[in-house]
Amino acid sequence: MQPLRRHAYAALSCPICWADLNLVGRSFHCRRRHTFDLARSGYVNLAVGRAAKAGGDTADQLQRRRAFLAAGAFDFIADAIVARTRRQQWRTPPLVLDAGCGTGYHLDRVTRGIAAETGRPCAGLGIDLARDAVRMAAADHTALAFTVADVWSDWPVGSATADLLINVFAPKNFAEMARTLRTGGQLAVAYAGPDHLIELRGMLGLMDPQPGKGASYRRQMQGLGGGILHDRLRRSVQMSHAEALDLILMGPNARHVSAAGIPAWSGSKTVTFDVELLVTTVI
Repeated sequence: MQPLRRHAYAALSCPICWADLNLVGRSFHCRRRHTFDLARSGYVNLAVGRAAKAGGDTADQLQRRRAFLAAGAFDFIADAIVARTRRQQWRTPPLVLDAGCGTGYHLDRVTRGIAAETGRPCAGLGIDLARDAVRMAAADHTALAFTVADVWSDWPVGSATADLLINVFAPKNFAEMARTLRTGGQLAVAYAGPDHLIELRGMLGLMDPQPGKGASYRRQMQGLGGGILHDRLRRSVQMSHAEALDLILMGPNARHVSAAGIPAWSGSKTVTFDVELLVTTVI
């Protein structure tokens, strides 16, 4: 196993009794003898109860997300997170925790960016309820650790273990974010701004960003103690019909529209990316 993956797995705790988990061979064990096997692709499933039966995103959504992100269209989000981080109080190697990691793309880019800037290794741990997404993430990013877990519930991650916690277009459990971040650690939350995909929304009746969520996120982040940095990241890009299909159908809009319901166009259309980024430091 890659040393950085093993280092990240040391942050896990048992989802049944919350004791530390230790990796021995191909299994995780706690002192009360609860055992969880490491999958062939390198992830561990720590979802229990009803969460263990949840399906998460479909295979089509995941394949579209992998293809869209691999083209680099959203790289500016991870790059902005790296640019905003302050690493004076982080351990070596630091641990980046991605809550709602999906296919692991953003976690991989952030950890690589931090390693490139510091000249030191950076470990990453991603959690997501979608088992197929976690399986894909572990296979694609062999230096990173991934676990199946419900982001809305208590996370199987030790308290004060993360140096940086990222959340990109994913459910936000601020109580668990606060618990798992160490003093001096940072939280980076990215979400859709009011003009995100505005052209496609108008043309196809896609979901609108939830009004007031930015103010709600700010209120909950203020409890961590530090000031909040805010960046509004806007891009206008030219997108083909095939690229737009991947973008629309990789996320929650896939529950409301289908590929057949999205009319084709020749050439490219202008599409706005509008992403808001909030970053704060735990004090």
